[in-house]
Amino acid sequence: MLLAIAVISAVVLAGLWGISRTAPSAKQLDSVSLVTAGVSGEQGCANFASFWMRDSGLNVPAEAIEGMSNCRLSADGTWFVPANPKDPRLPESDHLTTQERQQVAVLSAQLAQDLTELEQALPDSLIQSLKVNYSEDNRPVFGHTKKGRLDLGAKWARYVQISQAFLLQPEHNVLADYVGWEMGRRLDAVGAFETACFSDPANQVLWRACKGLRAEFAVNNIPLYWDLSDPVMIQEYLIDRVRSGQALPAPTPETRT
Repeated sequence: MLLAIAVISAVVLAGLWGISRTAPSAKQLDSVSLVTAGVSGEQGCANFASFWMRDSGLNVPAEAIEGMSNCRLSADGTWFVPANPKDPRLPESDHLTTQERQQVAVLSAQLAQDLTELEQALPDSLIQSLKVNYSEDNRPVFGHTKKGRLDLGAKWARYVQISQAFLLQPEHNVLADYVGWEMGRRLDAVGAFETACFSDPANQVLWRACKGLRAEFAVNNIPLYWDLSDPVMIQEYLIDRVRSGQALPAPTPETRT
């Protein structure tokens, strides 16, 4: 718990340092109020990306920001949280074509069925306890997961244990492929983030925060069921699979019929 508090504090301090080092308050005694309430998806994502990509001096690639968070970069260079898979701000390449949508129709139906069955497989007691960590609003960076809840670890461990058993069942091979794809993407993103952070000794002030990224974004854990149900992420998975040139994951016989 103390380590988690330390990591979160380091990330916050690093962000404040990057934001305030050139602010007027750094050169004068006048107080400057910081408005923190009601940050929109655009503002939150822009602040997060701007600090790690430019202000910090780390030059973290945009792909790493997108892979770790729910923030996306539009064609005109604006950061935002997509409202849905059809959000016009998403680049054209991030939309399924009509033909691709037909190709993945069965796979998409199977995935939706598996996600519903996963949630049904979770005990009511676990669902109720996890709801404390759920936000109705799709917040920038962390989406629907409320951060700073120190009791999430034990609940997540129980969730992972149940989910792993569910995914090992052969009839849930589509969901298992989807979960593996998402975890792989997050691991690649945090790896790129760490490479940018640790490559220059001049950035040592941020190393503590960077070392906590894997835990803060839980990249080694199965994503929570509400993250897995994100329609934007599902669309990105379907796009990746249909454009990979490889055979699509085979749905269960029940879905084929």
